[in-house]
Amino acid sequence: MQWQSSGAWLGGTVSSSTLSPDFMADQMVLAATGAGLYRSTNGGQTWRLITNGLSDPSLLAVEFARANRPGELCAFAATEGGRLFTTVDGGQSWREVVNWAGLGTATALAISPNFVQDQTLFVATGEGIFRSQDGGQSWESSTFGLLDLEVLCLACASDFAQSEVLWAGTAQGGLFRSRNAGRSWRESGQGLPDSAVQCLAVSPHFATNQTLWVGTETAGLYQSTDGGANWSAVGAELAEQSINCLAVAAQRDHLLVGTGAGVYTSADGGKSWHSTAGGEFLALVLTLAEDGSALAGAAGEGVYRSLASAVNWQPATVGLAAHVPPLIAQSARGELFALDRDGMLAYSPDNGRHWQMLNDSAEGLAVADMALVDQPDGWTLFALAESNLYRVTLEAGRAIGEPYLPLKDDALQIRAVTPSPNFAFDQILALSDETGAVSLAHGVNIQQRDSVPWLGETLLQIAFSPTYVDDQTLCAITTQADAQGNYQVQLWRSADNGQSWTSEATLQTEIQSVALTWPADPNERALFLATRNRVIKIYTQPANGQPASAQTFLAESVRITGLVASPQYAQDNTLFVATNQGIYQSTDQGVTWLPLGVGLEDRAIVAFFPGRDTTSPTAVTLGGEVWLLVHLGVSKTVNQ
Repeated sequence: MQWQSSGAWLGGTVSSSTLSPDFMADQMVLAATGAGLYRSTNGGQTWRLITNGLSDPSLLAVEFARANRPGELCAFAATEGGRLFTTVDGGQSWREVVNWAGLGTATALAISPNFVQDQTLFVATGEGIFRSQDGGQSWESSTFGLLDLEVLCLACASDFAQSEVLWAGTAQGGLFRSRNAGRSWRESGQGLPDSAVQCLAVSPHFATNQTLWVGTETAGLYQSTDGGANWSAVGAELAEQSINCLAVAAQRDHLLVGTGAGVYTSADGGKSWHSTAGGEFLALVLTLAEDGSALAGAAGEGVYRSLASAVNWQPATVGLAAHVPPLIAQSARGELFALDRDGMLAYSPDNGRHWQMLNDSAEGLAVADMALVDQPDGWTLFALAESNLYRVTLEAGRAIGEPYLPLKDDALQIRAVTPSPNFAFDQILALSDETGAVSLAHGVNIQQRDSVPWLGETLLQIAFSPTYVDDQTLCAITTQADAQGNYQVQLWRSADNGQSWTSEATLQTEIQSVALTWPADPNERALFLATRNRVIKIYTQPANGQPASAQTFLAESVRITGLVASPQYAQDNTLFVATNQGIYQSTDQGVTWLPLGVGLEDRAIVAFFPGRDTTSPTAVTLGGEVWLLVHLGVSKTVNQ
């Protein structure tokens, strides 16, 4: 069986990007997203996901540097999981900087302009700055004199090799300067307001003009012409705006800023500013090339590109799917619904080829959770946004949302919604709140259930029995961290429609994520849990009616992200797991596992739909790519 790309929900949040030092010749760009690292070799026109060696795809920052040997192109990338990776081939393959482990999650990277000779780089974290002078092999704290350890941005002077000057902007409104390559720091913010310093830009001609700029969270843009000792506000158009990112061209008069109101440009060194055409997006990172072309990494929308003068932006998301992590639902007709962690909600009628944003249907609010219900005449999508539950439908190809349940009562702060498997007839929804309590809604009538035994733990999931209409049974999964940093997971069962609960099983796991599937199984009445690389079966022995359990481990490198039972499980005993290495299948109730199809071995999968009469098996990646299983073949057995 072969996996074939069907389309993608393009865009997503790009938190960092960097141009190759030889950009005018090689047109190479790296873009960091929560769904992985994307690489372009044509100036950002098209993108390709890089997975070789990047075992943690949740990237926060990326920065180019020159390497030691001719032909090498070095870069460093930091992840949300507190890991650091490096490449010497322009980002095609990566290896982990193992000695960084345990030092923290990076908020910014700064690499010496003279990295080839001095091998110096700095990594900012929420607990200070660390410095390496051997390319990342060893690290030392660089916090002496740093009065605020929550560092948001770092920048080296363009003449760092001679001056050893660099700056750090912090969350409490401080700007600090080091004159000795980070061995010590002093405050350097005379004239700056009491506002977080979110970004820094240094003139390429700093050695002669001593000019740099900082962007603040609430007070606009400031400039220094004496190396950072004294500051003054520039650009009346930017006053009191949040400056998220800055870029300065080799021609010192040309600057760009990304603000809460869009992207602005200045052609006179920052004295006056003008909004840019198509620049209304929220830019998180800006880069300017020598020819005046520019790239912007945007919140939720991917990458924008502007040619000479950087005043006219166009989307540049071909190949870039970085919506993290898309919570995906599929209708009986194969339509897809996707929700990412930024609260963006989208709909595709054709297996991911085309997408339509649905957030306007919920008055433009960020969506916190969604649930899809197939109806005899179509579907209903429930979208939870700011303590209101909306019902979304399509009318004449346009999404229409209307309030379904007002949930603004302070006693009922709902965080997740789960429909009954028989919702088309019983109109029952399970609503779980931030405390872990569960309520049932029968139509618009809510019956609160406050007395649950797991209050204080994290409620991961509520599930209805596949035979709920007959037995009124639900189950819940909760988790709680232990003293060793692991998690205790409990499975609870209610046989009286959520009025009382009993503990069904307890297990220990290294991660908080747990997947559950509850197939229709009249014999063993089994349900399955999956965590990390383990699948657990909890069932009733047909011979004596006693509870029992069994578990199977996939390969150590596999991380399970989803668990699905075949719609015909009672007949074929088939299960599927979505993993960081494609899809695996079991046809013996989870005892043995084989990869399903070829072509997704290097993709992290977050959703799998086994297919129905009119739909093909469908897999969706971490960033929002959609893949279909298109023809038969033979699967190889994996090492258990």
